[in-house]
Amino acid sequence: MPILQVTASERAPVLRNQNDLPDHALDSLLAGTGPVIIMIHGYKYLPETTHCPFDTILSLAPRAGGRLSVSWPRHLGISEDAGCGIAFGWRARGSLKDAYGEAERAGAALARLIARISARAPEREIGVIAHSLGARVYLQALKSMPRIATRAVLMTAAEFQGEAQTALASPAGRLARVINITSRENDLFDWLFELCLPAPVGGPRALGQGLGAGAARWVDLQIDNSGVLQTLGALGYRVPAPTHRVCHWFPYMRTGLFDLYRDFFFGAPGRSFEYLASQLPAEPCRRWSRLLPRFQRQTPPPGPLASA
Repeated sequence: MPILQVTASERAPVLRNQNDLPDHALDSLLAGTGPVIIMIHGYKYLPETTHCPFDTILSLAPRAGGRLSVSWPRHLGISEDAGCGIAFGWRARGSLKDAYGEAERAGAALARLIARISARAPEREIGVIAHSLGARVYLQALKSMPRIATRAVLMTAAEFQGEAQTALASPAGRLARVINITSRENDLFDWLFELCLPAPVGGPRALGQGLGAGAARWVDLQIDNSGVLQTLGALGYRVPAPTHRVCHWFPYMRTGLFDLYRDFFFGAPGRSFEYLASQLPAEPCRRWSRLLPRFQRQTPPPGPLASA
């Protein structure tokens, strides 16, 4: 059973179309080896509707018809022989404000799910890949989780920097390793996010602008930055330069990025989280630099790669 479909019901995880998540379902999923990768969709998806994520991005065989229906589990290499996945669905439709509040409740359900996985298989690595408001679900889960180590890829995260800092200060947050995928392609979405929601304590900036230096176990990976692309290329990840000025879905549409995510979750020699963090250029591209050329700032090329 490589994929388990779970939804957030109030603040508890349940099997798709059921009222609970029985232990035997988790035990069946955890019978194999490799990491457990939890996949969390973002805004506008809703299980058991025409917007169901279990039939599109969180499926091994997405239904035809939509350029955004890229199979996350298939590109991550989840199969009967490699790792196992949990497709995590939650109520992400309605107004942005409503979905933002629902993400907090879904985060409580995710925290319970991760705690149960850790209790039943403490030796298994737990990974999370989340897009947009799905990143808020994960960060909210960190706040209420026991002290459990996770590693996460957040793709164009729809959350505020202050909320992320609070999550990282929690017991589970101090053990988390996070790659935050950003690009100036997402600037318009970040701006609308900041405009539509009241800013929390800690500041009004969205995570798409990065968390900045000084956050332990956190890497902002700005993949429209030429220095970052050079570094990834030197590590063997052939990620092309962006072709759009505005895009919210590039982290799972751009060629080569799933190779990076897969190695992050499954492990690859010479490609540790710490090594990646040490090789990235420190200076990000400025906000709006893809839409307004006068905001562009030349990023110095990365230093020579040290041997892994």
